Amino acid sequence: MLPLSRLLRLLAPVLAVLAIGAQASLADTFGQISGLVRDSSGRVLAGASVRLSLGGLSDSARTDAEGVYRFTSVPAASGYSLRATARKQTPAEMAGLSVTAGQNLHVDFALSPAGRARGGAILGVVRGPDGRAVRGARVEVLVGATDARTTTDRQGRFRLKELTPGAYSLSVTSPSLAAEVLDSVAVSRDRTAQVRVDLEEPDGAAPGAIFGVVRDQDGHALPGAIIEVVSGPTDVETSAGVEGRYELSGLAAGTYAVRASAAGYWGNTWDGILVTAGHSVRVDFALRRANDGAFGAILGTVTDGEGHALRGAVVEVVDGPTHRRAETGEDGRYHLPELSAGAYLVRAAKDGYESLTHDASVTAGGTTTLNFTLARRTIGRIIGHVNSAAGEALSGVTVRIVEGPQALTGPLGGYEIENVPAGEYTLRASKDGFRTAVKEHVVVHAGEATVVDWVLEREAPAFGRIVGRVTDLEGHAIAEAKVRITQGPVIREVFTNGEGRYALEELPAGVYRLAASRAGFQTAEAGPVEVGAGQVKEVNFSLRRSFGQIQGVVRSAAGEPLHEVLVQIIGGDRHTYTDHGEYHLRELLAGTYSARYSRPGYRTVELSGVAVEAGGTTTRHVTMEPAE
Repeated sequence: MLPLSRLLRLLAPVLAVLAIGAQASLADTFGQISGLVRDSSGRVLAGASVRLSLGGLSDSARTDAEGVYRFTSVPAASGYSLRATARKQTPAEMAGLSVTAGQNLHVDFALSPAGRARGGAILGVVRGPDGRAVRGARVEVLVGATDARTTTDRQGRFRLKELTPGAYSLSVTSPSLAAEVLDSVAVSRDRTAQVRVDLEEPDGAAPGAIFGVVRDQDGHALPGAIIEVVSGPTDVETSAGVEGRYELSGLAAGTYAVRASAAGYWGNTWDGILVTAGHSVRVDFALRRANDGAFGAILGTVTDGEGHALRGAVVEVVDGPTHRRAETGEDGRYHLPELSAGAYLVRAAKDGYESLTHDASVTAGGTTTLNFTLARRTIGRIIGHVNSAAGEALSGVTVRIVEGPQALTGPLGGYEIENVPAGEYTLRASKDGFRTAVKEHVVVHAGEATVVDWVLEREAPAFGRIVGRVTDLEGHAIAEAKVRITQGPVIREVFTNGEGRYALEELPAGVYRLAASRAGFQTAEAGPVEVGAGQVKEVNFSLRRSFGQIQGVVRSAAGEPLHEVLVQIIGGDRHTYTDHGEYHLRELLAGTYSARYSRPGYRTVELSGVAVEAGGTTTRHVTMEPAE
């Protein structure tokens, strides 16, 4: 669903006030914005594009032969931004601009040469609530360095190409489904970012609406003006009332472009209008008077190589004083009206056909006929997704046309092989740790995308494992115990962790014997243990503590053995008495001790630094002097 924070950010500005039944009016006066666009050397840039934006709304203009652009009848408001772009130049932007009623805001641009870095792309798929592909969904850049828009194909796929590297936000809309905004899509040079968009059912709220007032450049209402949706989920048209007021109601949630026109006036279009369920968006129009004969037009037909009309072809001005865009009807005809006099570059494009660009010259009051004949594409492409048998998207899978090009899947498992000549192919998908899959008789049609999805099975492991735990007889974990393979296809050793656990990894199939050891404990052995490929065997060890002892003889100064001498470990509870001068302190853990020797009538003797090793015997003889 559309994030609330994003919705407020897009619709909060003056020209896009969220309201339900709102009747508040905008200022009745307007200002202007104009300026000059030059390159870094000071040379004026004719035909540069300047885009004016406020919140989610925008308009555009092109510089004339002297590099001058102009926006007239701009509603007084704050928060406007301007963005200037031109061929082979780095775009520049000015934000936080305020337009004052009755005044002209002058903003100049100096564009620097663009680097040679190529752009990136965004490849994605749009799914509905049932997981099925959504065809014809509108995808467009809301925020980003490059303006771009497209619609999804019958598999729900879309691709935005030649994007300047940076962060992008996308708006995705489709009739009868809730709009979605995808934020923070990172585009890198020569890389394709892959995204998936899931559109949900609307929350059941009432349809949205666009309303406002249409005035002329002097602020007078224009009753009878025609207001129509030129792009968006719902196609609707209305006319302005006596006070210039209009309302386009019953709109499905989505992004719209709306055009206002009136006889004797130059039409105006606002695009990027985001409508959400149950809300109304206010958009006012200010139309400039069109002097008779001040503008010209381009019209014509778009056909295929056999002369058949092509419906739905997009004809667009890509360079010229005025930007216009139209789609052909059933008869293949199009019309680009209200064009300022000058030289134009016009492009016609349609899915499945090679695009074509023609030059045209428009004169004031004249109509230029420009026809296009589009050739069918002879190449297609292969797209799809690769998942594991568990349904996880697999990245880094190589999908290759046998004896042909290949592609790697992205983070979401998607891939695309472009520029594939029409024909029949065999494909192979491979990834380390998975079984290679092959698909034959994959047919690619000219101008179409062939969808080939994959499910890869994991390979059976070639090795086995032995895991387990080492404890003492009371079940307490023994850390840093060494577990060693003493016999088997490989000889290897590991140490236990703080929980006494160990793991012997990547063991070739075979029979093994193991031993576990730790200072202070007796070594334990286990086996034979038979390990097969892909198997995990558990072998646990319980180690018995290993003790040492201190022994010796206690004598008097005269060399006679002393009976009943108390021998004890200082700081401990271990003690014994001599028998005929001999003593034994048994079952001592490995370590260093201090011992005390005492008997009535003799001076007490203390020994320090007496080292005891596991399983060993330390001998210390002592001579005691008579007490004074």
